[in-house]
Amino acid sequence: MIKPNGKVFKKAIYGEYQWQTYGEIYSKVKKFAAGLSELGVEKVAIYMETRADWIIAAHACWRHNITIVTVYATLGEQAVADALTEAKIEWIISSSALVEAKLAPVLAKGVKLRGIIHAPHENPAQKLRFKVPDNTETKIYSYDDVYKLGNDSLKAPPPLPKPDTISLVMYTSGTSGKAKGVLISQANMVAAISGIGERIQTLVRFTPAGLLLF
Repeated sequence: MIKPNGKVFKKAIYGEYQWQTYGEIYSKVKKFAAGLSELGVEKVAIYMETRADWIIAAHACWRHNITIVTVYATLGEQAVADALTEAKIEWIISSSALVEAKLAPVLAKGVKLRGIIHAPHENPAQKLRFKVPDNTETKIYSYDDVYKLGNDSLKAPPPLPKPDTISLVMYTSGTSGKAKGVLISQANMVAAISGIGERIQTLVRFTPAGLLLF
């Protein structure tokens, strides 16, 4: 579709939904969290499009008290580099597509990473076509690598966070200027989730016929 200003919007067409149970997602989150701890991750940037792998990584980080820095997938290379540098990021979780398309120019701007964790392509059989520069010691791990590390892990989870522990550093979209990181504490997160939960309870009622929304 072409807008009056000439901007082109493309409609994405995906395949059929592939449903996962709460139990399946919980298992992935538990393994991914343990895998991140095995790698020594304490803070990580999630630089990825909206997808199931994003929320699995986020819940895994919260499970093991790993601070998340969120970086919009639509940000330009300089804005991404600025966010990673400002937040002192050593680990990044991204999609294979973004790693291939945007990460090399970001690394070229002086960003130094200990590790890159990449979610698979839409076609899981497609391999990652990306290599880190020869002058870096950055390691690359797939989601399956992290799941495997977590599945074999015997390491105990880290201590629980405190209310004032930073849970999330959310970078803005940068549409009105330089992207800025907003600090969100564990107490902020609990308050927000509690508010949503309370509101949903007033909108939902279970009946013999099923679920009703008001």
